[in-house]
Amino acid sequence: MIKLISLFGFEIIFNMILSVIIPVYNSGLYLKKCVESLLLQGLNETEYEIILINDGSTDNSLEICKFFTDKYPRIIKFVTKANEGVALTRNLGFNLARGEYIYFMDSDDYLIPYGFRYLVDTYISKQMDVLSFWAITLDKVILKSFVEKNEVKGHICFEGMGREFYRSNYCTFIWNHWYRRSFIEKNNIRFQPLIIGEDTLFNLHVYMANPSVVNVSSNLYRYVIHVDSATQVRKSNVIRKQIESYIVLLLELMKYYQLNKTKDFELAANLRKMVDQQCIPFMSRVLSSDYNNDEFKQLKSRLLLSEILPLSGNTKNERIINFLFKRPLTFVLFKQIYQKIFLPFVLPKLSKN
Repeated sequence: MIKLISLFGFEIIFNMILSVIIPVYNSGLYLKKCVESLLLQGLNETEYEIILINDGSTDNSLEICKFFTDKYPRIIKFVTKANEGVALTRNLGFNLARGEYIYFMDSDDYLIPYGFRYLVDTYISKQMDVLSFWAITLDKVILKSFVEKNEVKGHICFEGMGREFYRSNYCTFIWNHWYRRSFIEKNNIRFQPLIIGEDTLFNLHVYMANPSVVNVSSNLYRYVIHVDSATQVRKSNVIRKQIESYIVLLLELMKYYQLNKTKDFELAANLRKMVDQQCIPFMSRVLSSDYNNDEFKQLKSRLLLSEILPLSGNTKNERIINFLFKRPLTFVLFKQIYQKIFLPFVLPKLSKN
């Protein structure tokens, strides 16, 4: 995106490389560190913009957004609105963005210093549609021994087309991707209004549109797991919405599997593998829910009809899921064990995803 700045009476043309979009919802404990890490990326104010969108926060997030906007008005833009969820908030940010590339960041995470300067100087000349990099997940277990090295350099792990990449990989998260804005616009890709899995679905649509992709090993992003993280929520009304969101994702994966199984066996096989893997966190929500036996049987019929079931059974978790759906009468008992033992005593000790 061309940006004009007046200097001594002359118009100087700059290329705004990056628009960073950050949905903000009740993240007052983490937002300051997030924004400050972006300001330490070594980019000058003509190269990037930060768009903070307050999605109806009820804590002090609004005040923090205003503070940064007042302090860095040439870099940081700020919008506040009623709560709509992260998917629609990101779509609004996309519509406001002016950069050549779009970057979606979570407001409770952070970046190591000067990583984006390294990406711009080393890889931006390749003019790819998608540039992705690596991340480290930080939960309370890892944080006990984690030592930050701030090493930004990396090497190219993959360079090619999106469908080729998805023959052996897939992308669950969006916060380690830069997306060319014109590519997203051309293919009319937006976030679907899901409350979980919306990032996986977005990446599925991006990669199936076959962008040019560069993936590098630079470990720049820190994904922070904490008690307030959306993946940790186990409230019954939220879980029911999460289950429906996962079903949308699974059905879309199956659609691409069906489209490719006769013409690209390798891609189809990996898409089918994705279905099986996504069924594991999906089943965690089902077992965490207040579903009764009749509802579970209805769910089984729905998954069988769409050919999501049976799973391949290549892993222990997949075999357990197949067992439960073959014997739905065991569901209530297994659900009680899961909710009373696994959730309170086992899950908190795991590095969650």
